Amino acid sequence: FFHSFSQATITKTIGASGDYPSITAAWASIPGIESPITQPWIFELKSDYNIGSETFPINLTAISGASATNTITIRPQIGVTALTITTAAAASALKLNGADYVIIDGRPGGSGISELTIENSQTANLKYAIHLTADATYNTIQYCTVKGSSYATTSVQNASVICIDEGNASTNCDNTTITNCTITKSGANKPACLIGIARNTTEIMLDNLTISNNNLVDFALSGINSPWKVSVLSITGNSFYQITTLGDLPNIA
Repeated sequence: FFHSFSQATITKTIGASGDYPSITAAWASIPGIESPITQPWIFELKSDYNIGSETFPINLTAISGASATNTITIRPQIGVTALTITTAAAASALKLNGADYVIIDGRPGGSGISELTIENSQTANLKYAIHLTADATYNTIQYCTVKGSSYATTSVQNASVICIDEGNASTNCDNTTITNCTITKSGANKPACLIGIARNTTEIMLDNLTISNNNLVDFALSGINSPWKVSVLSITGNSFYQITTLGDLPNIA
């Protein structure tokens, strides 16, 4: 006899009436339930999810057992609309700090249109909406609206809405996918760059970066800034455009 077993998925909700009050609490709970994880995990944001319950940046660290089959997804729950994760104080709204195989999906229940905005309204240098760092690998950001306003006077990639660190180890933040997102300014302030790759203390090749089918809207200098080494860079199907005028810009080295 041959038996086929489908892999179970653990699904938890986040919100005032959910299993956890915050993404921070939900993420911290994983090792206490299953370590290493042996199945996919899904965290769904309820309509009563309140960013006041979060500590920013929302810090997603490495989870033992995460893999191509054991992914960890954060998305709105079916029926949720116009959900926003925003900060005006932290270095980033969402920080993938060594986390692997994470899927940030803006579609409620994983289908339909985007209902999730991730935003950092600060204009200072090194203030990102989403920051991938510490060799976070195999991560996907999809169907999200991502907003930022960082404008550096030192380097363009350090003033991006989404920042991908080149890293200090052999893995880097490799195999990152950003797809079907709208990436744009926060408020009236245009960021220097929408997607930036930031070099750290060592220059190591970043592998397999996919940027596809995004709307890259209202940036001061560049939609995508990649001054460092990238092996297998796929940029396809994106739309780059300005809705508002640029005005006068300060010099950037």
